[in-house]
Amino acid sequence: MGRRGKQQFLSHFELLFKDTTLASFSHEQHCGLPLYMSSSSGTKMLFSEADLLDYSNLFFFGTGSNKITSGFPKVILKESLVRDRVTKIEETADYIARTNGNRSFPWRLIMVANEDKELIENNLVYQLASPNILKETDWIKPGKAAWDWWNDNNIYGVDFRSVSITKLINTISTLQPDSVWNTSSSMGMVPVYLGHHPSEGCHQCT
Repeated sequence: MGRRGKQQFLSHFELLFKDTTLASFSHEQHCGLPLYMSSSSGTKMLFSEADLLDYSNLFFFGTGSNKITSGFPKVILKESLVRDRVTKIEETADYIARTNGNRSFPWRLIMVANEDKELIENNLVYQLASPNILKETDWIKPGKAAWDWWNDNNIYGVDFRSVSITKLINTISTLQPDSVWNTSSSMGMVPVYLGHHPSEGCHQCT
């Protein structure tokens, strides 16, 4: 959940899921999707979106009661960089999207289930999505991947030795690059290695 205000829709979508009651969801708070609810009778509900392309995300706002309201962020006209991955919204438009009017629009959906595991098995988001537009998909292959936030940073008290990306680069097939790899860079972007099979060598990109 976030706080209502001028920057109310500015989020990295990395907030923790908060276990609370609907009545405790105040008008000063908002949340992005997915939103999970469980009634006193045991009914499970998941609010989400599908086929969201070139359009605004849906957000929910609390009311301090058993009701919620919804809203959309407006198109940003002007913004400024505050620090790495943090921008300040300077000016917004009076509309929520600028897009082709002759198109299909995103779905807003509610999944209902008796048990939580049924929500995991639900394919509604996939079924409502646009068809795949990639003509060639042979290059997409499963394999081991590494992300430094998982395999090296912030790992303590585990029963294995954490190692850096540079030590893993010749043993993995895929590398997920992220920002803040170089603190001397204003946006944290530096040359990284995208690994392939060890026998194929590595390729450097920026």
